[in-house]
Amino acid sequence: MHNLCTIWVESGNRHPHILPFLGFCHNFGHLPALVYDFCDNGSIRQYLQFNPSADKLQLTLEAASGLAFLHSKKIIHADIRAANILINDKGQACIHDVGLALVIGQSDFTSASIAGPCRWMPPDVLLAGGDESDPLMGYSVWSDIWAFGMTILEVYTGEVPFSDTRHDAAVIRKIIQDVRPPRPSADLMGNEMWNICETCWNKTPEARPTMEALGKWLLELR
Repeated sequence: MHNLCTIWVESGNRHPHILPFLGFCHNFGHLPALVYDFCDNGSIRQYLQFNPSADKLQLTLEAASGLAFLHSKKIIHADIRAANILINDKGQACIHDVGLALVIGQSDFTSASIAGPCRWMPPDVLLAGGDESDPLMGYSVWSDIWAFGMTILEVYTGEVPFSDTRHDAAVIRKIIQDVRPPRPSADLMGNEMWNICETCWNKTPEARPTMEALGKWLLELR
C-alpha cells in the first residue's frame, strides 16, 4: 500500500487532472480509507446532468490527459468510468479512485485499483478468469483504453454502457460475443467521436490506441 500511495501522491502533485491523495482514515472497517479533496461538483456524469451545456469534449480531453499520465508511469487504473472522474472546483475533470489500494504487480505495471463493473470491462478481462490469487488477471493499459471508450459513451449519452440491457449477466454475454453498445443518435454523438469509441473497443487489446494517441485524436476534434 505504501508503494501505491507514493505513486498516487506523486501523480496527483504533478498532474492537474489526477485528484490529489491527502492521507488515510482508519475509522471505516478493516481497511484504511483513502482521503481526497471533496468535489462538490460530483462525478463528470453528475456534473453534466446539472450543467448540460458544459464542454463535454474538453472534460473528456482532461480525463484522457490524466489517464495518459498514469500510463506513462506504468500505472493501470483498472476501474475507469464516469463515477471515477470527478469535477473539481475549477470545473476540471480529475481521475479519482484507487479502489481498495491493493498493490498487485502485473508484468511491469502497478495497479491503482482492482476489478471494476462488468459494463466497462473488455473481453480480455472477462475471459481471463481472475481469482483471489490474481484478481487483476487480464487487466492492462489496453483494458483501461476499452473502459475509457465506454466512459466517453457514458459522458455523451448520460447513461451507462449497454443501458438497453438490464441484467449484468446479459451484458457479459454480449461483450464476450463481440456485441458492442448501440450507436447513440447523431444529436448526442457525432461520427468522429463514435469512431473513437469503436476503436477503443477493438477485440484485440494491442490494436486499441494508446492514451497518448487517443488524446491527440480527441484534440483534433476541437
